[in-house]
Amino acid sequence: MRAEFLFVYGTLRRGAGSRMHGLLAQSGTFVGMARFQGLLYRVGAYPGAVASADPRHAVLGEVYRLRTPDFVFRRLDRYEGCGPGFGQDPEYARQRCTLTLTSGEAVQAWIYLYIRPTAGLPPIPSGDFLHRSAR
Repeated sequence: MRAEFLFVYGTLRRGAGSRMHGLLAQSGTFVGMARFQGLLYRVGAYPGAVASADPRHAVLGEVYRLRTPDFVFRRLDRYEGCGPGFGQDPEYARQRCTLTLTSGEAVQAWIYLYIRPTAGLPPIPSGDFLHRSAR
């Protein structure tokens, strides 16, 4: 069985204060910090990441190796409001992408990408939801 990895960049990160982080702490192993080539926006009390073609754009987050991916994804899909049963206009879609760990190693991981228009959303220029003023 292939290892499944998840990249989290917002309320699921350690230190974000979300109860849902406990799911990752119990069902996953922290691998390390990573960068996703994208842009980060404030959607409300939470962020949304979108992919970018510009290699200067980066979203910072954490990578977890999931021990029980089906169990975790069922719960996180519900938390993120995506997948079957969540209407015609979801905010997020779970997609697999390539990330770069701080070690320089590339890893394939799942990420919840924001799929609604970003016009009018405030950007988070640092790319780091927990440290919004840092770059």
